Amino acid sequence: MLSVNTLTKVYGKADSADRVHVLDGVSFDVPENQFVCLLGSSGCGKTTLLRIVAGLTEQDFGVVRIAGHEVHGPGQDRSMVFQNYGLLPWRTVFGNVEFALEVRGALRAERREICQEYINRVGLGGFENHYPHQISGGMQQRVALARAFSKSPKILLMDEPFAAVDMQTRETLQDELLQIWNSMRTTVLFVTHAVDEAIYLGDRVIVMGAKPGHINADVITNLPRPRSESDKSSHRFEELRHIIRDALHDKRSPHDHRTDTDATLSEAATAKSAPAGPLLALLPQRILRGDYGLIVRVLSVAATLGVWEWFGRSVNPVFASYPSAIFAAVPEMVVSGRLPTAFLQSLQSLSIGLSLAVIFGTTIGLLMGRYRLIDQILDTQISALYSTPNVALIPLFILWFGLGLTAKVAIVFMSAFFPIIVNTYSGVRNVSRGLVEVALAETANEAQIFSKIVAPAALPFIATGFRLAIGRAVVSMVVAEMFLALSGLGGAIVVYGNAFNTDKLFVVIIVLALLGVSLTESVRVFERKLAVWKETERAS
Repeated sequence: MLSVNTLTKVYGKADSADRVHVLDGVSFDVPENQFVCLLGSSGCGKTTLLRIVAGLTEQDFGVVRIAGHEVHGPGQDRSMVFQNYGLLPWRTVFGNVEFALEVRGALRAERREICQEYINRVGLGGFENHYPHQISGGMQQRVALARAFSKSPKILLMDEPFAAVDMQTRETLQDELLQIWNSMRTTVLFVTHAVDEAIYLGDRVIVMGAKPGHINADVITNLPRPRSESDKSSHRFEELRHIIRDALHDKRSPHDHRTDTDATLSEAATAKSAPAGPLLALLPQRILRGDYGLIVRVLSVAATLGVWEWFGRSVNPVFASYPSAIFAAVPEMVVSGRLPTAFLQSLQSLSIGLSLAVIFGTTIGLLMGRYRLIDQILDTQISALYSTPNVALIPLFILWFGLGLTAKVAIVFMSAFFPIIVNTYSGVRNVSRGLVEVALAETANEAQIFSKIVAPAALPFIATGFRLAIGRAVVSMVVAEMFLALSGLGGAIVVYGNAFNTDKLFVVIIVLALLGVSLTESVRVFERKLAVWKETERAS
């Protein structure tokens, strides 16, 4: 089934001081349906070997064949279970399990039936709609197992899948893995540091040495199946322990003192939140947690308006106003039509310019972040324009586009475009390489990687860019209306300011503030709907 012949891998250039010889002439064959464990100290090339078989890393010399066919990249005949689980945080348990079948193009009904079967097999029935951060590490590993088995691979590749869980969970997962494997009988290549785990799971244990990576021993376990905990106390199990430890000891690096027990006890310390200050400590915990967010906001606004009313009445009305006077000025401005007309004029230029900025900024940011050539072509020009004050461009826009709507749209566009493109670019550049490799291991094409990995992962950054762009767009809209035809809300500010009509001036300012707040909140609603996983992550 699997044939590895004289596999050699070197990292670094030939004349480089940091050149590392990872694998040196590694060869072995694995017959169909055999469970083989790769065991060795850190740095002996186990993971590199696994990645070469998966098609994620290219060897420098040697050949890997599966069923007689040479491996030149990932394939549907293999499934990879990564050490860090490789779950997509924006997908639910069900969404993660069906990912491999979705990439393959399986129909929805087929995906649902198969995925539900394997979700139930690994004991996650009832957790289908949970996100990865809402379940434990052991449950996350079960999700990875269900995804790997869902497409019935010929070869299952597992890179220390149980290294990060506690001893009890580890033993449970081992038994669940064997139970599923006994029913499917696929070929397994399993990387581990733990001697007992290798013996308990494997039909064979290939012991590797390091510097460079090579095979020290190839041990047949000859333990009956199905396995049980009682096998660990058998004479044969103890004999295998001595054989394998001797093979490890002969070639183990003197700097590697990790034991089987060490490998199973890597538990993260629970972070403790800092105690609240003495004043905050007097407030109920539910308020501190934000359970009454709407009430707190309303009370905060009411308190602000109350202080403003009290203070504003003591100030000369030429210099300031207060809420009741401002509110009284609204009906006359609405009835006369001046406020609605100005608002619609501003809204027109703002909506067109902001929409164009969203479309072009997001598209170019995604392309620049994903493709280095496009980044190299556009980076210098965008950096130069981003650092240029928009006000300096207004005279040019007047010359090019006149004093009408087109000039205002151009100014709004230039202000909003750059926060969107910069944040989108940053979002794409911050996408984990590990998540991209999850898709590559499932033979996803570039379009699938872009739509199923890159865009969802970058979405929180993109939404942040939208929020920043809204503030800049509103400011630029007002500046454009002041500089150009004195139209819209910007023009109204100039007119009422010159007339010292402070009440109406504040009405316009408040309308602008409400416009910005409403647009920003719309982006938040958009983000909550498309990035539900982020909202639940914050809540937890």
